[in-house]
Amino acid sequence: MIEIQIDKDGKYQPLTLDVDQIHVIRVLWPDPILFRIRGVAYDIDRTFLAPAALESFEHLRSLRRANRAVQKILIVGHADPSGQAQHNLELSHKRATSMRAFLRRDETDWLDRFDSGDWAEPEEDALLLSLPKYGASYLSQSSSREDAIRAFQSEDGTLAVDGVLGPNTRKALIRSYFSTYGEGFSDLAIDATGVGEEYPLSSQHTEEVCTDDRRIEFFLHFGNLGPAASYPTKAYLQWTQQVAEVHDFIAMSEETVEVLLHDGKKEPIAGARFRVRLDGACIAEGDADDEGIARFRVPAQNPEHVTLDWSPPSRSEIYDYTCRVYLDPDTTDDPLQARLSNLGYRPSTDLNAAVSAFQHEFEIDHAPMPTGLVQGSPPQDTQARLDAIFSANRVSAVS
Repeated sequence: MIEIQIDKDGKYQPLTLDVDQIHVIRVLWPDPILFRIRGVAYDIDRTFLAPAALESFEHLRSLRRANRAVQKILIVGHADPSGQAQHNLELSHKRATSMRAFLRRDETDWLDRFDSGDWAEPEEDALLLSLPKYGASYLSQSSSREDAIRAFQSEDGTLAVDGVLGPNTRKALIRSYFSTYGEGFSDLAIDATGVGEEYPLSSQHTEEVCTDDRRIEFFLHFGNLGPAASYPTKAYLQWTQQVAEVHDFIAMSEETVEVLLHDGKKEPIAGARFRVRLDGACIAEGDADDEGIARFRVPAQNPEHVTLDWSPPSRSEIYDYTCRVYLDPDTTDDPLQARLSNLGYRPSTDLNAAVSAFQHEFEIDHAPMPTGLVQGSPPQDTQARLDAIFSANRVSAVS
């Protein structure tokens, strides 16, 4: 028997054979590769992939480009242990088959899920959250769901701009989602099955572990030699034992940030217009509420800071105020500077002056003048007041 080893690109060493003889040739393909989307891949009891996991598709495409001989993907859905076992088995299968439809770019399958009631408003919102518009999503840049729908309809150019998510708008959303994230897989053989709660990554029943158990997996097979995916199946452990490599993508959830917007007199600006920038690109814009609170979402892999511009609602062309907003000041290299920056002072210019201005405004540690820093640190009362402000879990920005 002659063995031919095929590499991951489908290449092999040429053979010279005697045509007058019968030869038995065994073709050896590389072992499968397993790609897993873990973390917050799915919300509880949902079958639509969470927006936080969308970046995983670029990693999956990269794996495919690096392994050109892959010809089949076997998708396996999982569920966490909450709920009844039979329900979880069906849930995991729906996760796998909806993902198969996505990779095949099967619009009809997804439309049928909406028509049957299996998918509804949460899945529509996930589509609006997932589709990028100028570096952010339609929903994160809009003050309401209706405005987000109108923004998409207007951008599409073929839809009635009415703010209603009807069948035509839903179909256009699905098509846009497929074209944005689904390139590069439709030429492969793709199969799917679910295994329910049977194969958790950990035996500890904590919420963190449960999110990992609500995962989706992709077995990448070479040479179209992957197994047939029966449902239900007991072959899952056998599939995992054949794997040569495991690649994990950990999806992290988006975070909604609240910022209280003030004017130069430290009065909240009701209905303030605001814009959020990340690395120079606008990722959100909208209007603050009647209390001057702006709400916006930041990417799943939270950046250290964003730049926030805002102005009174009457100022339609320019922004009067700008502030660097640290999303979690206490995890930065200089928490004191990050906190003062969030409060609208200018610590990067003169940290001691910023501390003194804070002390003056809040009438602490100044007898008769603000003390500023003491041996490089804020005095006890100043630190206590900062702690009290930020324990409210709201970022506050003043001009």
